[in-house]
Amino acid sequence: MGYEYPGNWELIFRSFQRWAGFVKREIEAQDPWATRLASLIESASSELPPMAELRMLPFDSSSARTELDSFLATTKATATLPEDRLRVLEEKLDYLVDSANRQTFHDWFFLALGTFLDFLLSTPDVTQHAPVLLHALIAAIRRVGLSARSLTGPS
Repeated sequence: MGYEYPGNWELIFRSFQRWAGFVKREIEAQDPWATRLASLIESASSELPPMAELRMLPFDSSSARTELDSFLATTKATATLPEDRLRVLEEKLDYLVDSANRQTFHDWFFLALGTFLDFLLSTPDVTQHAPVLLHALIAAIRRVGLSARSLTGPS
């Protein structure tokens, strides 16, 4: 174990300060994924009717099946997914359809959104298509909600 002269301590200290500045900037910066995701959700959810209006609205799984199948077709046309990820998405959508019979639209909306975000974050191949797919999902959810509203008649 030999000792090696590190050179000019002043240069090393300046390098350390510059490195510490980079670390500080990274720590203080906003999370770009969270910021982008929040803006996507905000823009897409503006297409939905007010949640208070749909909070206790029941609905049936047939409209959910139709709309989620449409979303799946959009996803297949937009993003190239490996077979295993496509199978995972289909299973998640089947679960959403099944849960439509047990939940209010309000709860189902958040379940569908959370399911999609979980899939999005665990499938890097889809990330670049997130805005298109999120808008397609919100449109499908909106149509399910409007279908539910027509089942109960005007409020």
